[in-house]
Amino acid sequence: MVSCVDISSSKSGYLAAYTSALRALERDPLQEVSFAVATSRKTCLTLGFEEDVALPSAKLHLWNETIDYEGDWQSDSLVKWVFSNIHQVAVWVTLPGSKSMSLAPYVEEGPALVMFTPRNPFFATSPYFDLLREIGLEYYNCNNNSLVSSLAQHLATRRATSKTEHRNEEKLCFTPIAKGDNYCPRTTSAPTCATVTLPAAINFTISTRLLREKAEKLKWDTSCEDAQQRLRSELWKAENCLVPLAEERLVVPNVNSTSITIDPKVLALRSTHKQLECKRLLLGRRLHVPVFPKKASPNEGFDFGQLRGLSCSNNRSLSLLAVDSLEFEAFAKYLGVDTSRTPDRTAVVIFNAAAETSNVLSGPISKATLSSFLVNHTSNTLPRSVRTFHRDEYQRACPSGSFCVRELNSSNFLPTVLNDSEDVVVLFHSPLCGMCGSASLTFLTIARLFRKTCNLRFVRVDGENNDLPWHYTMESYPAILFFPAQRKSESRIFPKTKVVSVQTLTHFVLANLRPESRLQSLLSLHGNKRQARLHTLTALHGLHSQYRLSKLNRSSMLSRRRLKQRSQYLRLLHLALSDARLEAEATASLNRYYRLSTNLRA
Repeated sequence: MVSCVDISSSKSGYLAAYTSALRALERDPLQEVSFAVATSRKTCLTLGFEEDVALPSAKLHLWNETIDYEGDWQSDSLVKWVFSNIHQVAVWVTLPGSKSMSLAPYVEEGPALVMFTPRNPFFATSPYFDLLREIGLEYYNCNNNSLVSSLAQHLATRRATSKTEHRNEEKLCFTPIAKGDNYCPRTTSAPTCATVTLPAAINFTISTRLLREKAEKLKWDTSCEDAQQRLRSELWKAENCLVPLAEERLVVPNVNSTSITIDPKVLALRSTHKQLECKRLLLGRRLHVPVFPKKASPNEGFDFGQLRGLSCSNNRSLSLLAVDSLEFEAFAKYLGVDTSRTPDRTAVVIFNAAAETSNVLSGPISKATLSSFLVNHTSNTLPRSVRTFHRDEYQRACPSGSFCVRELNSSNFLPTVLNDSEDVVVLFHSPLCGMCGSASLTFLTIARLFRKTCNLRFVRVDGENNDLPWHYTMESYPAILFFPAQRKSESRIFPKTKVVSVQTLTHFVLANLRPESRLQSLLSLHGNKRQARLHTLTALHGLHSQYRLSKLNRSSMLSRRRLKQRSQYLRLLHLALSDARLEAEATASLNRYYRLSTNLRA
C-alpha cells in the first residue's frame, strides 16, 4: 500500500497512514503487506498517481493489478480496505497453539498445496518461499500478463543470487577457524552479547511455550569458555562478540578531502549497522542454518510453458500455502511427512480435505520438480500417499522370556489381517486416546492367555498415524476387530457398549473362534474342563448329523471316512477330559483333530 499525502499543509493525512500501518500488524503479524508514504507530489507522479489527484490518496499494488482507494481517510477504513481487497498467490499460514480456523478458508474451497519450510525471522528472505511464489505467479497467470511474468523472473533472479549474497555476508562477519585452534573471543567491558528477545510479532503466531523455548535457544553466553565451546561446535568465531574495536571500525575512503567531509556520526552509524547485521546473522544461524533450493538441472527438461495459467484449465486449482517446519513439525507428521528427516527440513504436500487424500512430493525440491508436481495433480495422475508410522521401539525384536503383541502399519496391515489360515484379533489405538492404555494392557493379557491356541494371532495398529482402507478406518478408539480364518468378510467388532475387560474380551474371542479352536482354547484356558466337555458333546452331535446327511446324499467315501475319524478323536478327547492323568493325551488328540479339520476344509 502506497499513500500520497501533502505534509506541508497538514499532518493528519500522514498520521492516518502511519496509524493504519500499525493497526495492520494486529491482522498481519508476519508483515506480508508493506506500507509506504510519499510526501512529495513529484514522487507521487512517478508512483502512478494522477497529477490532479486529490490528496491524500492511496494505491494498493497487488501481483496482477493496482486498486485505487475511494473512501474516508481514516485509519480504520484504510485497514479494512486493504485486507478486503488483498489476494496473494502464496501466503504464510501460522497455527496457534490452540484450536483455530486458520486453514479453514483455504482447505474448504478445495485442495491446498502446503510447503513446510523453515521460516527464519532473522534472515531477510526465504528462498523456498520465493520459489513457491515464483511458481504461483505463473500458475495463476491465466491472462498471460507480461508484468506477472517479469515479477516471477525477478523472484528467480533474487533466489539465484541469495546463496552467494548470504555467503558474502558470512565472510564479512565471521572468520573460519581450524580444528584445534585455542582462539578465545576477546571480551569487552560492555555486555554486548546478552539474551535476545524475539520480535513482538511472534507473540501473535505461536504459543507462550514455543516462544519460551525459542528464546532459550537464542541465548548467547558471554563467558570465554562457553563461547569457545559453542563456536568450536560450529567451526565459526565471532570477532569481539560482533563488536569491532575502535581501530577496526569501518572507514569510508575520502575521494576528495577538499570537498567532502566525513561526519564521525555517519561512521559510527555504519559501524553500528554492521554490528547489528552480524548479530542478526549469527542469531539466524543459531535458530537454523540457511536453506536454499536445489538448482534446476538442464537434464530435467521440463517445459515450464505448460505451468502458465494452469489454475484456470479445470476445477482442480490449488491454494498455495507455506508453513514453518520448525514450529509446526507435528502438523507435518499428521499429513504424513517427517520434516526432521527431509533435506533442508522442507517438504511439499497436496492435501484434499473433501476427498481425505494427500500427495507428498518425493525427492529433492526444485523449480522443475515442484512444477511437475502441480501439472501431475491437475491431470489427476498423482498416486495417493499413504502415511505409514514406524516407531523404533515397535520394530525391535521381542526379548527372550517376554510376551509381545506385534505392531502393524499401513504396509503390512492387509497381508496380516487377510491371511486366510489364521484368526486375527486387531486392536486399533491412537496416541491421542486416553483409554487406549488400559485397553492395551487388557489386550496383552488376553493375547498371553490364548498363546497356546493354534493359528490365532493378536496384533494392534495405530489407526491415527497409519492410512488404512476406508472400511478399516475406525471412528473412535480403542476398537477391537476379530477376523476369522477363511471367513474374512464375516469380521466382528467388539461391542462399544461393553467395557474392555479380561472377562468380556475373553468371551468375545471364544464366541468368534471355530469349534476346534474354541475347544483347544478352553482346554488351555483356566483348565475349565467341564465347559470343554460340553463343547465336545455339541461338536459330536453336529458331526453325527453331518454323517447322516452324507449317507442320504450319497457323498463320497472319503468325506464320510474323514467325518468318522473326527468323531473318533472327539470321543477320545471327551473321555480324556474326564481324567486329569489323560490331559496330555487329550491335548495331543485335540491337535491332531485340529490338523485334520484344517486339511478337510482345504
